[in-house]
Amino acid sequence: MPGYVTHVLAIVHNHQRGMTGYDFLHGDDLYKRVLSNKQQKLYWIVLQRNRLKFSIEGLLLRCVRAWRR
Repeated sequence: MPGYVTHVLAIVHNHQRGMTGYDFLHGDDLYKRVLSNKQQKLYWIVLQRNRLKFSIEGLLLRCVRAWRR
C-alpha cells in the first residue's frame, strides 16, 4: 500500500507543477493500470556486434522465454 500512496503523491506533486504525464517505467503491474488513464508502447532496439557471446546470450534468452510460456 505505501507504493500506491507514494505514486499518487508524486503524480499530484508533478501535476501541480504543470507536468502533463507520469511515467511508471517498464512493466505491466496492476497498480500501473489502476493509477493510469492511458498507456504508451515502449520499443527497444539493441545494436550489437556479431559475436559468439552475444549469439549464445540470445539463444539462452529465447530458451528461457519459451520455457516460461
